[in-house]
Amino acid sequence: MTAEMFRGLLGPNGSRLRTHSDEELCQRAASRDAAAFHELFERYWSQVFRLTLAIVRSEAEAEDVAQSVFVEVHCRAKEFDSAKGTFCNWLLYYAYTRAIDQKRYLVARKYYDHCDFDDLDFASLPEEPWPLFRCSKTFGRLDRDCGCTS
Repeated sequence: MTAEMFRGLLGPNGSRLRTHSDEELCQRAASRDAAAFHELFERYWSQVFRLTLAIVRSEAEAEDVAQSVFVEVHCRAKEFDSAKGTFCNWLLYYAYTRAIDQKRYLVARKYYDHCDFDDLDFASLPEEPWPLFRCSKTFGRLDRDCGCTS
């Protein structure tokens, strides 16, 4: 473990942040304590990602949503009110609403309407694809001078 990685586990006064509650860390993150935000990120990344993945059903989209959730939480940490519930519930509800918004966006753009390979009838496909192209050895570009017949 390098000194920089070790410093990431410590707060500004050298105390270990893992002993602090989520609510305390959120309060520190609201005052732009990067170590506190990093600790919250480490604690909750996998939960937020799994939740968003369960909703949008795409790893790439789920990762985008989860990242945007943490960016927004970093900017809006001051809005958290511990009198209304726990930080965990606030964060996961925030992630849930963002994932639902993203799913609506994807549905509206027909993201989920693509053809599933399990549903293809391979027997109806021709044996020989036409026209037949061969790739050149340089960067996989199509090459008309590679001996292909037209």
